[in-house]
Parts: sequence; C-alpha cells; structure tokens
Amino acid sequence: HTIEQGGPNRTGPNLHGMMGAQFAHMPGFNYSEAMKSHGGTWTYEDMDAWIKNPKAFLPGNKMGFAGYFMIVADFIRWA
Repeated sequence: HTIEQGGPNRTGPNLHGMMGAQFAHMPGFNYSEAMKSHGGTWTYEDMDAWIKNPKAFLPGNKMGFAGYFMIVADFIRWA
C-alpha cells in the first residue's frame, strides 16, 4: 500500500481517501471477486472489522494479512 494522494497501487491499493469511498474503488488494482461484489462504502466500523480480521469480514478476499489488533483511529487517521 501507499498512502499519499495519487500514490501507486502496490501489493495492495493506494489508501489515500479510503474512508467513505466505494469498496474496490482504485482503478488498475486487481481486487478479488469478493471485494468487487461487496458493494457499499468504507465506514469506520468496516475498517475496524477489516483490520482485525480481513478473512472474517469478507470471506474470499485476497488480503494476505491475518489481522492486527490496534487502535483503528491511529491507522485510519490518514486514510
């Protein structure tokens, strides 16, 4: 991931401006079918669940991260 506005996608998509954005919204990133078909927009509650356990939040996603318990506000402050 990168976090700066206009930054490139890497293994994960660029995260700038993610809160309130549509799921699977970054052009050129190869999202999983699960993420593309999820629908809706990212909320703080969604991000909290995603960071803690991506596989439980959205079964079938390609996130190679098992989850991390932290204060979500610190992580998404810049998202």
